[in-house]
Amino acid sequence: MWCLKPLQFLLRALTSDNSAGQLAAAFSLGLLIGLVPKGNLLAAGLMLILCVFRVNLGLGLLAAFVFSWIGVLLDPAADRLGYWLLTMPSLQPFWSQFFNMPVAPWTALNNSVVLGNFLIGLVLAGISYFWLKPILARHAARWMAYLQRYRIVKVLWGLSVVSKVA
Repeated sequence: MWCLKPLQFLLRALTSDNSAGQLAAAFSLGLLIGLVPKGNLLAAGLMLILCVFRVNLGLGLLAAFVFSWIGVLLDPAADRLGYWLLTMPSLQPFWSQFFNMPVAPWTALNNSVVLGNFLIGLVLAGISYFWLKPILARHAARWMAYLQRYRIVKVLWGLSVVSKVA
């Protein structure tokens, strides 16, 4: 039963009454979470944002999983971008002041890969949100009707109802 939970999350993302904005925001947040290296306060804060805001958790977690693998491929480019920003002479006073704040070192933004992937993720998340929102608004109802014809979708929806009752 527990192994079907991710599939139930995904099917709920595709067949529930979420708005196009909620689905696009979930995908964009998942993209950003996936690209940022884990194990720091920045990644934990982004996960908290995904869990707190009214976005589709299943789609966000799926996007985070997929983009975690893609993020590894972007590490060399992110390292160069982060290093360039961290060593830019005009930004040295900002970085010095920022990293002297009590919580800032835990964000790991002093790591060039973390900073580079975070900036790449911010840009891609913004682009994906504004690109996906009209597509989802136009096609989500048709995809929902198409998926709900299949018995496996009905079975998985029923499993979630049965597990809540039992």
